[in-house]
This record gives sequence, structure tokens and C-alpha cells, in this order.
Amino acid sequence: MYFSVDTSTPSIMTASGRLGAGLLNDVRGFRRPGALESAAGTGLAMCLMHMQGEPDTMQHDPSYDDVITDLDVFFDAQLDRLQAAGYREIASLSTPGSDSEKQPSRISKCWPDSANWPPNGFPYWSGCLVNL
Repeated sequence: MYFSVDTSTPSIMTASGRLGAGLLNDVRGFRRPGALESAAGTGLAMCLMHMQGEPDTMQHDPSYDDVITDLDVFFDAQLDRLQAAGYREIASLSTPGSDSEKQPSRISKCWPDSANWPPNGFPYWSGCLVNL
């Protein structure tokens, strides 16, 4: 069985690797101090997610100049950070529009352009969760 651990806490990421988890999913995109290094050190698959703000505010009027370009820039930077930390294989990417921060009108703009994904040829998964 394959377990995903949803956390932004580096010590929980490390413990998850020792306890046999299969995937780390961090809503903050491994941007907390020490999170990226802890996650990369486990060797586990990682789900890269995007959000604006913090989890408790990310759905309060998110704003994008160009949602596709903004997300491409974000994910390219995250992939560069992971590779710099020594991570050579990214198991999954959360594609544009796959988290609840994106409003329905923005999600519809993301899906047609998803043919441009994944960047750098990494495997990815895609989904859509919208809180209405």
C-alpha cells in the first residue's frame, strides 16, 4: 500500500521517510525553512503544490497577472531548487488548477494549456479540487 503524508513540518517529513511513506505532499510547496532539504533527504516522491499566501488565506481573492505564466515560473523555480538540493527525480507535480486556491474561472484557463506540462519531462499527476 502507498501512503501520502501531507505536512509542511521538516521533522515529520524525515520521520515519514523512516516509517515507509510513499509520498510527501506539502501545501506550502516545501518553502518552510528546512522542508526542502528534509524532503529531498528522504528520497520519497514529492508532490509540488502552488498557493498564494498561507493555507488559511490562500482562497481569499487570489490574484494572477497571467495564471499560466505565473504557475510556470513558480514550478520552474521549485524544480530548480529541488535539483540544487540533490533531488534527481520528481515523482509528481500538481498541475495548474489542481488545488483549491484556484477559482473555477481560472481553472478552466489552465486545463487547455496543460499540454505544455510537465516541465523538464518529469512525471506528473493532475487533479482538481475546488471549494465553492
